Amino acid sequence: NGVVNATVVYNVTGGSVQMYNSTVVALTLSPTDLNSVKFFTSLGLGTSANDTFLSLARGSIMDVYGNPVSTVALQVATSVQPDVNQPALLYFNFDANTGYIILTFSETVNVNTFYPPDLTLQSSSNRTVTTITYTLTNGAVLTANSTVVLLALSSTDRNAIKALSPLASSVATTYLSHTSSLVKDMSGNMVTAIPSSVALLASNFTPVTTPVSLVNFTID
Repeated sequence: NGVVNATVVYNVTGGSVQMYNSTVVALTLSPTDLNSVKFFTSLGLGTSANDTFLSLARGSIMDVYGNPVSTVALQVATSVQPDVNQPALLYFNFDANTGYIILTFSETVNVNTFYPPDLTLQSSSNRTVTTITYTLTNGAVLTANSTVVLLALSSTDRNAIKALSPLASSVATTYLSHTSSLVKDMSGNMVTAIPSSVALLASNFTPVTTPVSLVNFTID
């Protein structure tokens, strides 16, 4: 149960068989395996028939009489269909105390393509003239390629958001909208945009608990 090329090996952990008692077996990878394989595409795995090989251990499959399949060392793929599905932001958590936004996507995304200024915080789902909004100016991604992106807000953005209370002061006033340029998946597909008319509500909100402290002062 391995997907192999010259340098990258991934062992499939699960999935579901879609055809039975046939010379053709269709295996649907589990979401965990699928996202893991997508992660390794950046290392040259599963991008074309030239870097997609399959190995099978003896007994991985049985024939109708119970005889185990022989060991398959390396079988090259006859074709590889590229990923054309757009990733989507499923939910996010906002931690006002640490200044972190944790975003969970439908599939592995390439954090090198993540662009914080495409994210806008809103105080309501449907942006109107009374909605308080703030578009990020910067930020640092603290995670590797994954379905989860940990974004650390810049100090400028954190203080600007605090000055716009009640924006992002509770779950009820913390929504996100973004353009399709926010991030791409490992195949270069742009994320599905969330327009400001249907912004996404935060799934979890952590308020500020760290007391303010005096940084410096001057006497004139």
